[in-house]
Amino acid sequence: MRLLWSAEAAPALQGLALAREGGRLLAWDARHGLFLFDSRGHRLVHRAPQADTVNACCSGDGASFATLSRSGLVRLLDQELMPRWEQRFPQEGSALALDSFADRIAVADAAGGLHLLDGQGKSVWQVTSPRPLRFVTFIPEVAALFGSADFGLVLCCDALGRCVWRDTPVTHTGSIAASGDGSILAVARYSDGVCCYGLQQNRPHVVRGTAPSRLADVSYDGRFFLTAGLDDRLCLRDATGGELAVQTLPARLAALALAPAGDRAALALANGTILVYATRVS
Repeated sequence: MRLLWSAEAAPALQGLALAREGGRLLAWDARHGLFLFDSRGHRLVHRAPQADTVNACCSGDGASFATLSRSGLVRLLDQELMPRWEQRFPQEGSALALDSFADRIAVADAAGGLHLLDGQGKSVWQVTSPRPLRFVTFIPEVAALFGSADFGLVLCCDALGRCVWRDTPVTHTGSIAASGDGSILAVARYSDGVCCYGLQQNRPHVVRGTAPSRLADVSYDGRFFLTAGLDDRLCLRDATGGELAVQTLPARLAALALAPAGDRAALALANGTILVYATRVS
């Protein structure tokens, strides 16, 4: 992997999100706020923190952003990271996702609630899952949601909030990711490695050589995986799990994201550094 750019965002980072179009990158830390970078690593905006932020995300077009606080406050932000609207839920917030154009916002709470809002913050539906969801993501080309609890629950919901399928693995989850068409719904598991479901596949197959996995992402077409285990090694893999590139990192990894074509890897380190690598995939 070849380093394209690096930046120092804060003394510590909690996460990052990479827009599929335009390459904008959002990084965040509850103590130091939101940081927005363009595709060349230039800092565009820094906004003061929402003190108890537990998650942040960006729309696929890179024009909208959202944050979720532990106290249940959801904010939809514009390109300058200024609030368009905000809404508070009565329960503690646990997970958040935006679709491609910020027309839909998914919010999960600590009581097991899963809420779908429209682009104006109006409620579309609300359902309850057997366990609180810690991770949610939209499947870009399909009106469906993919989600997982920290432990013991993975599920897929349709556009009306109906459960298409669910699984109850006895293992801990570190992150989830979805390919564009939903043929790969990946779960990074500490014990098993990267396990892949699909829209029509409720029993996972394990990507070989990926155990244990703490973090993972998948390219838009599902051809490449980016994985990280319990050490400071980052691996780019093909669809079968074969290693294409390995990078040793200078500090503990807080979050990762793989560009749609698999040609860039974006990383947020726990020491506050952002790294973006070119992966040279073909």
